[in-house]
Amino acid sequence: MDSDEEKIQPEEKSLRPRRSFFTRRNSLRAVLVVVLLGVLISLLTFVLYRSQVFDPYVKAQFVAKMSDIGIEFDAEVFRFTVNPLALELKNARFNDKLTGEKLFFIRDAQLGMTVKDLYSWQLGRDIIIDTTEISGGEVWVKFDENGRSNFANLHFVE
Repeated sequence: MDSDEEKIQPEEKSLRPRRSFFTRRNSLRAVLVVVLLGVLISLLTFVLYRSQVFDPYVKAQFVAKMSDIGIEFDAEVFRFTVNPLALELKNARFNDKLTGEKLFFIRDAQLGMTVKDLYSWQLGRDIIIDTTEISGGEVWVKFDENGRSNFANLHFVE
């Protein structure tokens, strides 16, 4: 019976000490994966930025803010650049959201901006317009018999 038990038990292999997970080879592989991932993300972000994928998002935010003020905004060209942080508008029309009256028109505008508190712990960012270069601007101001202008429906939004 002893001979049967000896046959059933597996032969003991020479026990080698278990290798540590944190070896130089694994560390180099991890660093290589992180570097390649960083390069891939940077390249993808650059390609998406150059193909103006982010412009509709910025335009949607701009249109929403104008809508909160009470202005209906439309532009033929709406181009956003990051370096330098700027916004380009061409043939931009600003109308009163309630009445539909024309408020102003801008043929060509370059708005230079900075972001206030870029690294603060908040989800929203305040953007400050530093420089404006506007050519071909037209403003329509009308007053009714009660002395109210066509700008009376606009609301100040912080």
